[in-house]
Amino acid sequence: MRLPFWARPRTRIDLCFNAALQPVHRGYCFADPIEAVLKRVAPGSRLTDEGSVLDERAEVIRSDVSVEVTGDAATVLSELTRFLESSYHVPRGSYAMLAGERHDFGTAEGVALRLSPALPIDAMYDDVPSHVTFVDSLGRIHDLLRGNGAVLSWMLRETRTSAYLYGRSAPTMTEIGLAVLRRDFPNTTITADIIA
Repeated sequence: MRLPFWARPRTRIDLCFNAALQPVHRGYCFADPIEAVLKRVAPGSRLTDEGSVLDERAEVIRSDVSVEVTGDAATVLSELTRFLESSYHVPRGSYAMLAGERHDFGTAEGVALRLSPALPIDAMYDDVPSHVTFVDSLGRIHDLLRGNGAVLSWMLRETRTSAYLYGRSAPTMTEIGLAVLRRDFPNTTITADIIA
């Protein structure tokens, strides 16, 4: 007798994205698409956990999503990584863990653009002109990168403000991002670091 999909045994897959994403951006960029693929290729599978790995400054350096899948886990993993790589900017250095084995995936390069000093932190970001300008700047960068990359996340911290871009060419993303931010924030030091 074949078990209904909701009663079938499940295998855990941990997807570790070499991406600095706020939790809400992790959901939009990776968790939501993963759930959509699971519904299509492995009914009864489910997303079980999401999390972030932080560095010593409490900044996100990796974003993780764990799933439990029904059916052939290797086939499901292949479908997930193929879809994510073709439709999203999955950074190189990302990997999945299945049955104790590491499966590398991801081809996108990553750039962190950092503003120092940081923009002022306020409980109501929408009311702070510099935050509005920053988000508008990110929108322009995102539009200029069409086809070459995307702004996947940003963080407003007390010590610095950062934007995280992922795509085909770190030099192109750096050039476009620095040009926009230096124009919009002329009295701020802006640096770029390759992160993937």
